[in-house]
Amino acid sequence: MLLKRKKEVISLESDIVKPLDTPIMIGDPNASNDVTTIISPGCGHCRKTVAELLKLKERGCKFYWNIVMGNAKSDDDKLIRRWIHDYLTDKDIFIKQLKRWSTGKELRFISPKHFNEDMTSENEIYETIKETVSKNVTSGYPVIILNGRKLSPIYEPADLEYLIADNTFNDN
Repeated sequence: MLLKRKKEVISLESDIVKPLDTPIMIGDPNASNDVTTIISPGCGHCRKTVAELLKLKERGCKFYWNIVMGNAKSDDDKLIRRWIHDYLTDKDIFIKQLKRWSTGKELRFISPKHFNEDMTSENEIYETIKETVSKNVTSGYPVIILNGRKLSPIYEPADLEYLIADNTFNDN
């Protein structure tokens, strides 16, 4: 367990990747750690990853979280589009939905306080996300990128707390 958290091992078990910049982000943009997750609504491991990251945020762990959503199943598309809409119209609703989804609870679609009149931006975000996923998901979900390093599947959500606390591969 501790061996895989050593910087030398992480270097061997991760790849340097270009930063992924999609518009769905949570947290402080000035935080010293950047986490990107590429998740799919139909993926159980993704739920676990999101649940763990939400717990870290609630415990005060500071990181900037870029959330990228991909389709593992054909019916994921509808939920991804809904999440984009929720994020653009009311981030609090988006986070509530993400929490419910990550714990396996049934999603309740709440009417946002403000509606996004500009569907063009929602469609542009959706297309950006699709393109990002097609370039970065080669072996399944979830994909976790910490400070510009795509972690191998040996890293579980529980490892992130230690990697973030240690500022692993943080160039800031």
